[in-house]
Amino acid sequence: MSISEPDMCPLGRPRVSFWVESDGDIFLVRFYLHSRQGLEVTNIDIHRMDTLNYVWRRVDNICGATFFLGSNCVAVSSLAAGTQADCIYLLLWCYDGMRLYSARLADRTISFKLLPAFDVDLQNLSSCIDYGKQHTGRFVKGKHLHALPDF
Repeated sequence: MSISEPDMCPLGRPRVSFWVESDGDIFLVRFYLHSRQGLEVTNIDIHRMDTLNYVWRRVDNICGATFFLGSNCVAVSSLAAGTQADCIYLLLWCYDGMRLYSARLADRTISFKLLPAFDVDLQNLSSCIDYGKQHTGRFVKGKHLHALPDF
C-alpha cells in the first residue's frame, strides 16, 4: 500500500520536510522557504498520520511535544524535558550562516537566531563544547519575528 503525501500549502516550493515519530504518532513537518537558497522560512505545515486509514491529517499542534529538526530529528515530551510545548526548532544553513528557527504553534509565529560562525576541528570536538561553554548567552547576532499565515 502506498501512502501519498498531503497537498502542499499554496506557497508551494521550495520546502524542507521531516518525518518525526513522537509518542507513537508519526508527523510530517514541512517548512516552506522564501527562495531556493533558504533565505527565510515563510510557513510551516504539520500533518499526523491517521494509522487507521493511512492518510495524513493536518494538525495545529504536536500534542505538547517539542521537535528539534535538522540533520538529526528528535522529539521530546515538553513536560519531561522542561522545553516549550508545541514548539518546533529547525537548524538551517542560509546565505548569512546557520539559523536556529523556532516555530511556536500556540501563537503561529516563527523567529530565528543567527548562530555565530566558528571553525570545527573534527579531530578535537571538545573545542566545540568549550566554545559553547565560554560563549553561553552570546549566540544571538540577528533576530527576526513574523506571524505565520493561516491556511
